[in-house]
Amino acid sequence: MMLASGCAGADAALADVECNQTDSTATCCLKMNPGQYERCGVTPPPQSVERINAAVPKLPTRAEKERWRKDICTPAYDRCIDAGGGSVEGRVWGETQCKACFEACMRYGSWPKEANDKPCPGA
Repeated sequence: MMLASGCAGADAALADVECNQTDSTATCCLKMNPGQYERCGVTPPPQSVERINAAVPKLPTRAEKERWRKDICTPAYDRCIDAGGGSVEGRVWGETQCKACFEACMRYGSWPKEANDKPCPGA
């Protein structure tokens, strides 16, 4: 069996596509074998970077991470103050235990059980 476009064989007869006289042999082959560029002797088109990375989630920025951590750590800091941790000395002069716990929370992303070998109230 020979079609007008030059595609031949049983595949052409079974395909649900039609090749016409304006189709090149490669175009006809790709119509019958979508995505099989090598089989049709054609170089595949380059993929865009957006398409290749479509499934890769965007990483949060430093500012977004800091905002998320503040959303977690600030309420815990307030509970620490309410529990009396604001009157407990921290690791350095002028720092409270709540402040030390808040700094650790901002560093690691969750309210710690202790900081500087002292418990963190408000957990």
